[in-house]
Amino acid sequence: MHVTTDDRFAEFRFGKWQGRTAQEVEQDWPGDLERWRSTGTFAPPDGESYAQLGARVWDGLTDLLAGGVDRTVVVVGHAGQIRTAVGQALGAPASHWSRLRIPPASLSVLRLWADGTTEVTAVGVPTDG
Repeated sequence: MHVTTDDRFAEFRFGKWQGRTAQEVEQDWPGDLERWRSTGTFAPPDGESYAQLGARVWDGLTDLLAGGVDRTVVVVGHAGQIRTAVGQALGAPASHWSRLRIPPASLSVLRLWADGTTEVTAVGVPTDG
């Protein structure tokens, strides 16, 4: 199968938080890491929020859907992108997406239809306990 890359499925853009530990972020930007996780709309300095990541991921998924139905497409990404896709498919607000546990090397399955209907058939399988 032909493999392509699409920047819309890239990891979070953490801006000035990039490469820092949670402890370092908390030290330099007290309370902001929790705001980022809990609101879904707060972005790190020069970075992006869950809602912003979700918008670009969903744009990518929408374009894949426009490429044809009755087919299987595999998108590989990190937990952030997967959380946003699953959260949107469930109709959950961005403030809830960080609550989804996506274990490393797990599989999540979404079904998308041209009429906008979505179905989540698996999330984070197999789990890590």
